[in-house]
Amino acid sequence: MHPLDRLVALESYQEILAILRPPELAVVALRLDGLLYTEIALLLGITERAVYYRLQGARDRLRAQGFGDKPCRG
Repeated sequence: MHPLDRLVALESYQEILAILRPPELAVVALRLDGLLYTEIALLLGITERAVYYRLQGARDRLRAQGFGDKPCRG
């Protein structure tokens, strides 16, 4: 990865951390690790529905800040 790409990725990562609420961030991190909704719910002591709504809230919050509007590079 080019150093400039790394810098952009790091800045984006830091922005994401600042945008998401802690409950959303926890669910997002576990989902990115490959856990299923049921596994996340059990680990966090919440319902699967709460997992879904927290992920949806994170998606909505990130889209509102312009994330997801740009095509992925790779």
